[in-house]
Amino acid sequence: MPDVGIRVAVGQFHELTEEKLRFAAQIGVKGIQMNNPTLPGDTRWEEQDIRALVDKTANLRDIADAPPVGWSLQRRSEYFDWAAQVVDQIRGTHPQLEALFDAAYAQRPT
Repeated sequence: MPDVGIRVAVGQFHELTEEKLRFAAQIGVKGIQMNNPTLPGDTRWEEQDIRALVDKTANLRDIADAPPVGWSLQRRSEYFDWAAQVVDQIRGTHPQLEALFDAAYAQRPT
């Protein structure tokens, strides 16, 4: 049987908040598409960039709050730096999510 995706419309998001992202994850959303009307044409759909920002922010928070067993301070710091390099490549995509990422990065282990 083919994998059938379900599209759920939860309304027009004027801003993307952590609460909305958690809700999306709870109902099993695999990706998010937002229509940013300030961008022309197909560039309005930023699913992959948004997913990267959300994933990296969540990972940093998890590592800061409950470091993985066996991860040294150096390894955790290196992960934070790597995540920042990834996010720096897509900066300008979504300032609100970037601010959340920056707040999580501020918890970088030293």
